[in-house]
Amino acid sequence: MTKNLKDDQKKLFTQVKNNFLDYDPAYFIQNNLTLDGQPFSILGNGWKFMSDVYRYIALQASSKNGKPVINKKGRQVGATMMAGALDLYFTNSGLFNNPPIRVAHLFPALALVKRFTQDKLESLIRSSKEDFINENKLKGPNAVDNLTMKQFNTGTLWIESVGADGDRVRGMTIDVAFYDEVQDMTAQGIGNSTKTLTAAKYGQIGKGIQVYFGTPKEKGGWFEDTWNMSDQRYYHLGCRNCKQTFPFYQPNDPSWKNIWISEYNIKCPICGTIQHKVESLELGKWVPSRKYEDCKYVGFHINQFYIPNLTREYIDDLMPENNPTQSERTWNNEVVGEFYAGVGMPLTRSHIEMYCKDQDRAFSSRIDPKQK
Repeated sequence: MTKNLKDDQKKLFTQVKNNFLDYDPAYFIQNNLTLDGQPFSILGNGWKFMSDVYRYIALQASSKNGKPVINKKGRQVGATMMAGALDLYFTNSGLFNNPPIRVAHLFPALALVKRFTQDKLESLIRSSKEDFINENKLKGPNAVDNLTMKQFNTGTLWIESVGADGDRVRGMTIDVAFYDEVQDMTAQGIGNSTKTLTAAKYGQIGKGIQVYFGTPKEKGGWFEDTWNMSDQRYYHLGCRNCKQTFPFYQPNDPSWKNIWISEYNIKCPICGTIQHKVESLELGKWVPSRKYEDCKYVGFHINQFYIPNLTREYIDDLMPENNPTQSERTWNNEVVGEFYAGVGMPLTRSHIEMYCKDQDRAFSSRIDPKQK
């Protein structure tokens, strides 16, 4: 067998292998996308907790028995990039092209739509390997490619605002709905917009694929109620020595301080082995707090503790008792991703919507000036 023939066969095998692996969203991202030209990988580098969420949304929530997914998260944990990457996975992997899938990435306001499209999504598209995403765009005089709608050969993507009452998406027919910054949407807007999934071809019949991303704010809103209806999964770390997994972060539980002892050093509470944080993350798994069968949603909690390149000292500096510029509310909402209630907090839109708004009344279109 000649060398050229061997090389051709090796190249063909690699291509077939990569095409097959592209059905896995983690490999699709690694094989086809970059972050501003740099590798975009969530494999083998401490991001296993995130790759597991990618896979659940893409491969399980998309099934007929799949449930809606809610992600309660801290800030800067990579969730918006995950949503953008999944936008492109669903519409470009080819796994959902019969019929071509229809995805809507939804925000509470138009300003966020523009910011996400220009800063995140367009960057992912432009920097895709071998211009893969652009090459898969639908061609022709009637094809649409703008800030709020992108048509591909294997699917269509909308980036839109829900609006106050879901009015901006009314009349659409979609299969997948990503609700981004969901904590700033109204319950009515969410409820009305989910009607666009009634004829969905993927996911639950009549419900499609629903994914909610949000950084919690005040207690008492619909976002907290929805989280409370989920199975509330927390990521447990793993130990190379005893082969066991153990809880890391749990709400209102300070035991993480005895596990994350310094820098990137994690101490197994079972056998006492000390290992690198990245290794502990790669050996970990998601563990639900409640029975899956009893819950309407699958819930994943992600906070800054899990980011592979952050040290214990970095987190310590964000704690209110160690830093006068950090408030208790900021710690709860932004860092550990928890709802917060405290004295003197401002009245929020969700409170007004819940306690003050009368859905059956509206201002008159015309007021007689003679009437006082």
